[in-house]
Amino acid sequence: MMRPETFKMLLIIALYKGWKIRQWDVIAAYLQADLHHDVYVSDITETGEIEYWKLNKALYGLKQAGHEWFQTLRTILQSCGLFQYIGDKGTYHTKDLIIGTHVDDLLAIRSSNKTLDATETNIERTVELDKRGNPTRMLGIELKWEKD
Repeated sequence: MMRPETFKMLLIIALYKGWKIRQWDVIAAYLQADLHHDVYVSDITETGEIEYWKLNKALYGLKQAGHEWFQTLRTILQSCGLFQYIGDKGTYHTKDLIIGTHVDDLLAIRSSNKTLDATETNIERTVELDKRGNPTRMLGIELKWEKD
């Protein structure tokens, strides 16, 4: 996850440079992550028999689900040509694109809508996004966009 300071800085950069801002939410994010070791769950059937199931995907509530999702998201963003910042592992960049992550929310800033659309399309090849446009609330901060 990006640090709160990074989130605020992304907004400042976008406003100062006049860049476009988009927020995306990854739908069922943890379910997109493959598990890299065996995890089994048990269930009792209606007849009282115990069944064991091997999980292939991370589920919400698993201790390792957050880590597995982070690894998956990092792979997705790196396949789009983004590089992870050294000082903030939840933030990725190219020359004129910056994406900050907060669990399953992505905040992207870039100089043009065309290039944001291309990035959005690349990410959607792997996961489904809820496209929220300009962010109105993120990291507990309410944002209001007004033009003079």
